[in-house]
Amino acid sequence: MATVTESDHPVTYGHGDVNKDTVFGAASLSKPIFAYLVLKLVETGKLTLDMTGLNDILSFKTFCEQHGFKWKNDEEINEEDIARINAFTPE
Repeated sequence: MATVTESDHPVTYGHGDVNKDTVFGAASLSKPIFAYLVLKLVETGKLTLDMTGLNDILSFKTFCEQHGFKWKNDEEINEEDIARINAFTPE
């Protein structure tokens, strides 16, 4: 079932013809695509399935620094920031 808006009037179809301009919703494809990419990296030897997590690939502190997140020893950090960091720091 799909609802298509043609001008100001939505039209709902249960089924219909498909052509090269037919648009399909992608739904939730990010997880299987990510899994596929990880397995391709395993296939090339860049990753192994024995790794326990992100820390095996990139340290959490390095990740935070690279993406502009505050870390415990930053000058402008306060106690509330430290509490938040500690709540999300991987063990």
